Amino acid sequence: MSNTFPCVYNHLLSNDAQFNVAYYCNVLVDSTGLCYWSPPAIFRSSCSISIKYFPFHWQDCTLKFTSLTYNAKEIRLLLKEEILNETKWTVEWIIIDPASFTENGEWEIIHRPAKRNTYKHIPMESNKHQDITFYLVIRRKPLFYVVNIIIPCVLISFLASLVYYLPADSGEKMTLSILVLLAQYLMFIMVVVTVVVLNCVVVLNLHFRTPSTHVMFQSTRVQKDNDAQFNVAYYCNVLVDSTGLCYWSPPAIFRSSCSISIKYFPFHWQDCTLKFTSLTYNAKEIRLLLKEEILMKPKNGEWEIIHRPAKRNTYKHIPMESNKHQDITFYLVIRRKPLFYVVNIIIPCVLISFLASLVYYLPADSGEKMTLSILVLLAQYLMFIMVVVTVVVLNCVVVLNLHFRTPSTHVMSEWTKQSTSAF
Repeated sequence: MSNTFPCVYNHLLSNDAQFNVAYYCNVLVDSTGLCYWSPPAIFRSSCSISIKYFPFHWQDCTLKFTSLTYNAKEIRLLLKEEILNETKWTVEWIIIDPASFTENGEWEIIHRPAKRNTYKHIPMESNKHQDITFYLVIRRKPLFYVVNIIIPCVLISFLASLVYYLPADSGEKMTLSILVLLAQYLMFIMVVVTVVVLNCVVVLNLHFRTPSTHVMFQSTRVQKDNDAQFNVAYYCNVLVDSTGLCYWSPPAIFRSSCSISIKYFPFHWQDCTLKFTSLTYNAKEIRLLLKEEILMKPKNGEWEIIHRPAKRNTYKHIPMESNKHQDITFYLVIRRKPLFYVVNIIIPCVLISFLASLVYYLPADSGEKMTLSILVLLAQYLMFIMVVVTVVVLNCVVVLNLHFRTPSTHVMSEWTKQSTSAF
């Protein structure tokens, strides 16, 4: 690859110090000399969060891109324009592909403007004369915190006010006060357990650090799941027959993610769409075809594949000179196995609800009426403790798995060898 690349980077914050692309695809050069290069890449950054109005708050994350080596006389940064379907206006903003965008469970994007900045007081010979700035305005989804924090606190406060409406000689007056105190204690225990787990994560992160963990190496590329890894695992030979037909079938694992709707959890299914296309070649240069082949179904303990159709798509409104004219789409329909959640969550919750309904069948002067209510509350507390303990045990298993790896039990991956080769 002999083309010159402008080396555009995000100069504000880069959490993993990765400025390279994930896959160096070919460069398209037309008859006029125009070069088109669109490599896939994932750039990570961070922004400060203000929690003054938590959980009803929004954040403005600014991403500023400029060139490392070239100035304004050598390269000109431009924003890609998009036409709104509603108003037919031409706007400049962060273009998000709905097919490849995965919605976040905690944050939602409410605005995404972009701007090309030119600083007149800085000479054009400097690489700081121009930049492209993206303003990503995101808002937190507050439903989880409303249901688990705000509503319980409001209900506890409402119960506390009911104590003053009971007669002074009522035997349930002190019992209700103790019940409110117990509810506050359980809320405090939930917060303490959460803080303890977070502290353990911080301590383990500091304990297992090595000198090369947080040192910047320009030649190092971290490759993780769903991390823009497009290379094959092994470059095998190409078979060429007498007619000139070339057959190349290298092994590769492509990881992706799909959004999960938990509306009917745990009795739900998901449709994960995988779309494959060419990065550099258009429909006139390459033709994508589907091959009928029996796919082996690997067994999973939590999900099962119920349907796996595939389709070759051709978009007539897109010219054949574009690499988006055709693609191959796989529709992987999976269903969750609900037995674990039925036995450990649904059945206990149904039994607890049944016990709660029995309170109304006891006489008003029965001393066991409040005792049964507290028993139901303790059962809910134990359910929460079971969930917390399970999560803590899972975290410990992951940490111990990484800590006790030796050359006799595990083979070091190639990217780990490259990252530690300096030592």
